[in-house]
Amino acid sequence: MTPVGDLWPEENFFVRSDQYSFARRGIPALLFFSGTHEDYHLPSDEAERVDAEKQARVTRLIFYLGIEVANTTQRPQWGAESYRRFVR
Repeated sequence: MTPVGDLWPEENFFVRSDQYSFARRGIPALLFFSGTHEDYHLPSDEAERVDAEKQARVTRLIFYLGIEVANTTQRPQWGAESYRRFVR
């Protein structure tokens, strides 16, 4: 996997996510997002649109990231610039 910047900055997905309420209170938060499609969040959106292989890779990434965070003695912290950029 290769991390990429926000492909849809005009959509403000992080601000619209459940994680944002934590971020606003200074709690570090990540948003893992696989993107949109023409039926995204519409009644016509169907399960077969899910890329199961990609979802499995992202799930493994989140799992291993969680292990790394759990096994460190330091709590995650926002970088000042990241906090300004994403939380405002």
